[in-house]
Amino acid sequence: MWVNSFDLTYPIADFETGMPNWYQEDIPYLIYMPEMGWGLPYNIIIDHNMEVVWGGPNDLAEEETMEEAIGVIEAALNHMNAEALLDNDEDGIANECDICPDSHLYDTGNFDFSEEFIIEGLDYGYYPSIEVYDVLLLADLVASGDEISPCFVEASDFTGDNALDLIDIMALANYVIEGN
Repeated sequence: MWVNSFDLTYPIADFETGMPNWYQEDIPYLIYMPEMGWGLPYNIIIDHNMEVVWGGPNDLAEEETMEEAIGVIEAALNHMNAEALLDNDEDGIANECDICPDSHLYDTGNFDFSEEFIIEGLDYGYYPSIEVYDVLLLADLVASGDEISPCFVEASDFTGDNALDLIDIMALANYVIEGN
């Protein structure tokens, strides 16, 4: 009835009972809300988390109400896009699409995840320890022929070619020899 009467182009929930005076029936209090005025039609905006972010018995034909509704929609879209663009490991792939969103927690070349306590002036703490043992672990991993987890490759690809192979072993060995 509302759709046809007002040529609405957006979806509405239709509350039809077939009674001539259905608004006088015992309808749910949330639909009527007498302190806010007559509640039908009641326009709402639902965000991507299925939460109502705006609503009321508003006339969308009024310019001020329409501007407010559009502002709420734009804010919800901006919030949604900000969430979708998070990239914790800064690898250029958003967390939602990244199979390894936490690869930034690993240090390239530290295959045994060892740490050493270092004191340099007033700066001190545990830092990754990359040594010969890491080179041997990488060599064993590559030589085994086993499938290597894409997350492990992303976090540990020393040369940046998206594969762990002989070149990575040599690059890591060179890194350890140079004392980095």
